[in-house]
Amino acid sequence: MEIIRKVDKYFHIRYDLVILSYIVACVYYWYTRVCSPINEVLNINYILAFTILLSFDYTKIDKFKIALFILLPICAVVFRRWLVIWTIFALVYQIGYYNIGLRTIGKLSIIILVIELFIQFELFLLGIVEDTPKFVVKTERYAHDLGMGNSNQFGMLIFELCCMIYLFIGINKGKRLLFTIITIIVGCIMFYFTSCRTAFYSILLLNILAFGYWLNLFSKYYKILIGILPFIFFALNVYTALFYEDMSEFNEISTGRMWYMKKYLDDFSSTDWLVGAVVESSDPLDGTYLEMLLKGGIVMTIFFSCSFFISIVKYYNEIKKYLPIVIVTLAAGFSETIFTAPSPCTILLWTITLLVYTKDQLSY
Repeated sequence: MEIIRKVDKYFHIRYDLVILSYIVACVYYWYTRVCSPINEVLNINYILAFTILLSFDYTKIDKFKIALFILLPICAVVFRRWLVIWTIFALVYQIGYYNIGLRTIGKLSIIILVIELFIQFELFLLGIVEDTPKFVVKTERYAHDLGMGNSNQFGMLIFELCCMIYLFIGINKGKRLLFTIITIIVGCIMFYFTSCRTAFYSILLLNILAFGYWLNLFSKYYKILIGILPFIFFALNVYTALFYEDMSEFNEISTGRMWYMKKYLDDFSSTDWLVGAVVESSDPLDGTYLEMLLKGGIVMTIFFSCSFFISIVKYYNEIKKYLPIVIVTLAAGFSETIFTAPSPCTILLWTITLLVYTKDQLSY
């Protein structure tokens, strides 16, 4: 990083642009979950792409940067739904290029998420957004969304906060108990008000996996199994969607998610399966793996799964401390849309996934 700083006289400006792009991406992702301005999402993706382009050091070119330049016009003009993925790739590349530590990303993410939660509460208290409680039979209590339109969205915001708390303090030996106390208490309070099972179970799983890392249970013998997790989740997601009629109980447990997935997949043409499709339906779409199929088809699915597998196997020792977040994010993606739009967990997961191409040492 010192070498880059000496060579690039615009280092600080470019560095600040990367940080600004990350903040805007994460804040706007929260904003879209509150307001869902579909047309504006596309515009902000163009703005983000432009900001990230300004942050590039054009005096140094490598293969990954060339690939980004080639893909940009394709994503901006031909397959515009891919542009959000391009911004994620470019952000991950720039974070690695300027050696921005993941602990710094965790700290910044906590600040962003806490501010978002504060603003959300203020909007609710001021009556700008309305809470629409719904009675959930399975939990026998009302689920509150605090103006986000869906209680699961608020729950997943808390989930991401817990993941970033692990990244910031959970890895350090002296603060592990503090991490457990904070996340369990926050998770229980969140579940009491929102009844978001995915977020609650994911927070519990995060703690279990954290204990596994602390006890050094992630031996090298598990790297193949962890590496194929995306393949397993993709296969399960598609299978349960296509044959949901034979799994009515599972569809009921998943609150009708399988029916919606089936509805989307039935309309897929051969081209849609290959490169994705434009979604015109207003029906809810939960599940990152189906979302990835919709945005990039089998091409993006295979790219993500194979890249993740190679990176896990090749850089397992460097990645090990981040596995609790990585695994729980993959698992939560089965029923919630997480890592196909900029967010703290998205950036971390794609940083791991693209490691085989960026070849940057993970900086904590």
